[in-house]
Amino acid sequence: MIQVEDYNFEIVSKALSEKEISRVLSELVKDLARNVEDLMKDITPVRTGRLKESVRSEALSEHEYRVVVGSPEAYYAPFVFLGTRPHVIEPKTAKALRFEIDGNVIFAKRVFHPGTKPIPLWEHLTDLMETVLPKVAQEAFGRVLGAQEKGEQH
Repeated sequence: MIQVEDYNFEIVSKALSEKEISRVLSELVKDLARNVEDLMKDITPVRTGRLKESVRSEALSEHEYRVVVGSPEAYYAPFVFLGTRPHVIEPKTAKALRFEIDGNVIFAKRVFHPGTKPIPLWEHLTDLMETVLPKVAQEAFGRVLGAQEKGEQH
């Protein structure tokens, strides 16, 4: 369960106008999207850097963001994050596959790939929401309430 304990939302809703609450929610969603983007970059394995570079957050509306992982250059994102089953790899356009193991170049007509384990995204995201959401929410409400106390427009 996620709780924001430092602010009584009844007091907040009375102290802030609908426009100010909307602004806080907009900031909150934007900050959370950035945190999720940072998390995704942190847990993305790096070989060439293309997959990590493909991680980005996009605004869909004032209160809606999405974090995208993958691009035409990093089309393999689902395989990395969802894992793969064991499978056979065969060349499509060449006569043989070429790869390196411990610095040795190897050619093969077919190889058996043991598969890869998925990255447990939901566990990482759940941990992030439990630790970061309360802090981000308190900061967003604190900025608006602090600005209001000082008589500033936020």
